[in-house]
Amino acid sequence: MKLIKLTNEQKLQFTKERMKMRKNFFESPDFRTFLIDCYTYLNPSSYGTKIQERFRKDNGWSKVKASENRGDYKTEKGYVEFKVSYLGAMNTYTLKHIRPWQELDRYHVLLIDSQCDYTIYDIPKNDMNEFIDKYGKPCNGTSTANAKNQKVEYGWDFKNTGLYRLENFVMKPSTKINKFFEF
Repeated sequence: MKLIKLTNEQKLQFTKERMKMRKNFFESPDFRTFLIDCYTYLNPSSYGTKIQERFRKDNGWSKVKASENRGDYKTEKGYVEFKVSYLGAMNTYTLKHIRPWQELDRYHVLLIDSQCDYTIYDIPKNDMNEFIDKYGKPCNGTSTANAKNQKVEYGWDFKNTGLYRLENFVMKPSTKINKFFEF
C-alpha cells in the first residue's frame, strides 16, 4: 500500500487508527514486530522509552532512577545508557542527548534499518567518548556558546555506510543490519 495513492478519506482513517493505537498500544511478543509497531504508531519521544523499557525487561535488568544520573538501567557489566535510532530518510542514524558527565559504564545503542532489522551495540563509555570527540556536536547551541558549560549534551549523526565504526561492539541478539561485514 502506498500512502501517497490513498484518498484523503483513507488518509484520515489511517490517522484516526494511528491515534487510537497510540492510546491502546499493544506490545507484540515478537521484538521485530514490536519495533515495526513502535515506528508505525508512536512518535519518537514515546517509542524511545518504550523500546528501552522492553529491552531492559526482556533482559531482566534493573531500572535506575533518573535522579541518580547513572543511565537507564544496570546490567552485570554496570550502569548503562540506552539509545535507539531508526534509519532516517537521508540514510542517516541519529543519536541524541549523550551526556559524557554521567557516571555510567557503557551504552547500549539499538539501530534499526528500513526493514526493521536491527543491531544492538554494547559500547564502553570511554569508546563512546572517543566517538563524541571525533563526530559529536552539541545538541543545543554551538561549540563556542558551550565552551564554558560543564554539562553539554552531544549528538551524533552518521550515514548507514558509517556502521563499520561500530563493528567491534555488536551485541547478541541482533538481526545484523550491518550486512556489508559479511563476505
